[in-house]
Amino acid sequence: NGVTNPHYHFDSLINMGLLGSHHIFEVDQHGSIIVAPAESMAKIFDDVDAEVLKRKSLLVRCGVWGTFPGTPFPPLYTSLVVKIKDSMCWVQEKFRGTVVATQTAQNAASCRNLCRGLKTCSHYKHDA
Repeated sequence: NGVTNPHYHFDSLINMGLLGSHHIFEVDQHGSIIVAPAESMAKIFDDVDAEVLKRKSLLVRCGVWGTFPGTPFPPLYTSLVVKIKDSMCWVQEKFRGTVVATQTAQNAASCRNLCRGLKTCSHYKHDA
């Protein structure tokens, strides 16, 4: 369905872990890791087919080094796995209702993303 796998990297200039251009976590000046995925991650989740996964999630695997300058302690390393879950859970259902607004989208992923951004949208339907 055209979903690409965004590349993870850590930007040491801004001390942030990024998935593509979306920030996932940051490391503060004391070495604390703050996991706070960007709202823009919704686009990645919406690109995944809703019939395949209801509530989407992804795993980011990386490593963390700790150094202790000016001490005899050797550097430490540990692996870190961050699981990010979508804040929306798209489920397929049939119900009777009234369409109150329509918008045009090129594909189902764009349609989900449009619906996600509207406070008045609880359901979507995209005809290919």
